[in-house]
Amino acid sequence: MNILSGRVATVLGLLAVALSLISLGVSFQRSRAYDALQAEVLKKHMTIQDINETIERQKEEVSRQTEVINTGAKVAQQIGPSVLREAGYLATKNKNEKLKKFLRDNKLGSLILTEEQLKKEEEKRSGRR
Repeated sequence: MNILSGRVATVLGLLAVALSLISLGVSFQRSRAYDALQAEVLKKHMTIQDINETIERQKEEVSRQTEVINTGAKVAQQIGPSVLREAGYLATKNKNEKLKKFLRDNKLGSLILTEEQLKKEEEKRSGRR
């Protein structure tokens, strides 16, 4: 029985070693899979960071463009009407048909002066000098 129990102990020992090796292999595979997932998560995190940086740059650009548009709108409101009136005056005075057509095409034909309006404007301007 001594020999039998020794063989059983040997077989059980070999079985324990085999199971340990299998467990170690499974753990190693899990570790590799975990490392691969960690690398993938890190890569996606970096992609998200890049996207967030791009969004921030685009927000800054939109803000800059909005400021330019608002400045342009303010200038247009302040000097636009007088510039357009002057364009109508000069189109009539210089008989500039291209400028008259431009004004009409842009629904600004009312700024083109009649001959009578031109005379009054000329008198008004000569009185300013």
